[in-house]
Amino acid sequence: MANRAQDYVFYHLREALVQALADIDGNETLSRYLRARSRLRLITMSKNELQELTRLVSQCTNRPAETVYKELESKIAELRQPANELLKEFEKDEPEKGMPNRVLIIENEPSLRDKLVYIFSQAGFVVSDAPDYSQALQKLYECKVDLIIIGSLLPSEDGFEACYDFHDTFNIPIIVLGQDSGDEVWEKVIRAGADHYEVKSDRYLALIARAKAILRRYQLPKAIRINEFGNGE
Repeated sequence: MANRAQDYVFYHLREALVQALADIDGNETLSRYLRARSRLRLITMSKNELQELTRLVSQCTNRPAETVYKELESKIAELRQPANELLKEFEKDEPEKGMPNRVLIIENEPSLRDKLVYIFSQAGFVVSDAPDYSQALQKLYECKVDLIIIGSLLPSEDGFEACYDFHDTFNIPIIVLGQDSGDEVWEKVIRAGADHYEVKSDRYLALIARAKAILRRYQLPKAIRINEFGNGE
């Protein structure tokens, strides 16, 4: 996480791979959103991020970095022309007033995932769930989500790394669930951009209350939001 430009570019490349797999699987909805998002990401890349992408592409293809950079610049200039249309394609409708909040629960332990789905459904949320990173990513592109609850341990993916990716890409509030309560885990929580960390327990009512409080905070004007670690957004 120290090199944000590198992290950003690696996420861009990994998402391009997911989009290729979606093409192979015939998942047109996911493929269309990922393709649009990839183009938009190229358009909004900073100079440092573009240089990092150039370095990686140049290394993988054994082509001069200067040539790769010029080609990327040309592609970005081309994409900027129909940018408004791409934004319309990717844009998601804002939820209507009075609509229930939608939560995505990402947890690889089936029994806990089922419990969380049940209690949040009973509390009036619209709930979807996923056991791992890849299925969660697909859900995030297929439907609107207001809050993510994610386990710190996922199959083949660190929950904190996934949290960082989701927060950085979708700007959705996130609660991380884990077993540890030491100082190191709180450092991970802060670096991952999570809004809250909760030690796994049977205190489901407290978790629901926390989720509702976080969602209320996100509905405030951005200038006055304060997260739990005292940082303005």
